[in-house]
Amino acid sequence: MRIAICEDDLLHAQLLVKMIAHWQKTEEGQKETVKTEIFLSAEQLLCSKEESFSFDLAFLDIGLKQMDGLELARHLRAENEQIILVFTTADALSAAKGYEVDAFRYLVKPLHLEQVEEVLSQVCQKLQKSKKDALVVMYDGKMHRIWKQDILFLEANGHYVEIHTQEKVVRVRVKLDEFENQFSGLGFCRCHRAFLCNLYYAEQIDRDTIWMTNGVQIPISRSRQREVNECMISYYLG
Repeated sequence: MRIAICEDDLLHAQLLVKMIAHWQKTEEGQKETVKTEIFLSAEQLLCSKEESFSFDLAFLDIGLKQMDGLELARHLRAENEQIILVFTTADALSAAKGYEVDAFRYLVKPLHLEQVEEVLSQVCQKLQKSKKDALVVMYDGKMHRIWKQDILFLEANGHYVEIHTQEKVVRVRVKLDEFENQFSGLGFCRCHRAFLCNLYYAEQIDRDTIWMTNGVQIPISRSRQREVNECMISYYLG
């Protein structure tokens, strides 16, 4: 888990680092490899833009000078929609604004170890669930979280895989085999060397074609017909 701390008071930032290190010694904390970085201003964090893509969690001081924590959060959310945002503030009333950017939690200063450890454990659980239920991919210069249940099918195209959902198509540079392993047991069927299909969205299936709910016809290769039949039986009959 990569954690960013954006706090213009270095002592407060260092105290939070110590609290995170203390949590790492707990039973739950030992399950996670944690890397923490301190940024003393919003501008400093945004200047390391290539790094901000990969943060899982950000502790942001709402009362930052120049660009405040709320505005920083808007920038981070625009670039990395799956980042978890936790605000720290000396003013409990200002914390309510955090929900404008889907803040996970807010902590009122002075920070207490128990509160920080509780947040870290909750974030850890959320990340583990997200890894099971969603894909996180880099597309068009941004990090995207795609819920597996929203994927109709995946199509290999050269060195890329196109992920088709009901709303968009996301193109990523990866092998289809890697996705097949991740989607094992989730109702996805490798019906062709170039296609991985979500049977939930299959409207009609015959010997050599799967008709999807969006009208797309996906071929079933002759060598995979038996595999598709077994996959269908497992999916529909349990």
